[in-house]
Amino acid sequence: MSLSTIVDDVSEVHHRIASTAEQNQAQASVITQIRSAVSGMDRNTKNAAMVEESSAAARLLMEQGQTLAEDAGRFRLPEPIPSNVSPAHGGQKEVVLH
Repeated sequence: MSLSTIVDDVSEVHHRIASTAEQNQAQASVITQIRSAVSGMDRNTKNAAMVEESSAAARLLMEQGQTLAEDAGRFRLPEPIPSNVSPAHGGQKEVVLH
């Protein structure tokens, strides 16, 4: 094997290593982009889950509010006592004439 053949072979190996390094760099760049996209999707998924939880909580609060309004609607306050009527002893009303 001649010295020029060795130089040529070393040069070929050098070019192949350089080409492999360039391809590795390109793959690393693509992996970084994929990682960024996956991270964005993860954030969106978490946001969607939070929106769903908030929506469910809002529905529950609305239902509870409706139930409370229905329950409160069952209570009736007595008619106001006219100013010329005052309660007497024993729970009976006594008419006071002015």
